[in-house]
Amino acid sequence: MATATAARVVVGPAAAADADGAATPSTPGRTRRGRSGTPAVRSPRARAPWWLRCVAWVVAVPVGLVLVGLPARRLGYLDSQKLLDVLIGEGSGRYLPLVVIVLLWALVTAVVVQVIVEGGHWWLRRRRLAANGGAEPDPVSARARRAP
Repeated sequence: MATATAARVVVGPAAAADADGAATPSTPGRTRRGRSGTPAVRSPRARAPWWLRCVAWVVAVPVGLVLVGLPARRLGYLDSQKLLDVLIGEGSGRYLPLVVIVLLWALVTAVVVQVIVEGGHWWLRRRRLAANGGAEPDPVSARARRAP
C-alpha cells in the first residue's frame, strides 16, 4: 500500500519556506529571490515615476485638443455652424464631425503622453547615469542599502 503525504499550500502573505527550509517573508520591500536563490534583478526597462505619468496626462490633454482643434477649425471641418448643427440638428449623422474630432483628439493625446513619458524617462535615466559617472546603478545593491 502506498502512503499519501499531504502537501502544505500557503495562500496569501504568509511566510513560505525556501529550499533550505528557512522561512522567507513575502512582504513587499524585501529582497525577493529567484529560483536559483540569487536576488531577483529588475528588468532594465523600469516604469517611469508616477509624477511623470501624471504630468504627461495633464499636459497632453490640452495640447492634444489644440493640435486637433486648431487645424480642424482652419480647414473648415469644425466651425460654429457645425457645432450648432450637433446641438439642434436631427439624425445621428449630426454627431459625425464631433465623433471624428474626439477620436483624433484621443489618438493625438495618447501619442503625446507616450512621447512625454518615454522622453522624460530617458532624460531622467540619462541624468542618473551622469550623476553616477556613466555607470548603471545596480538595483539589487541599491535596494540592499535601503533595507533596514
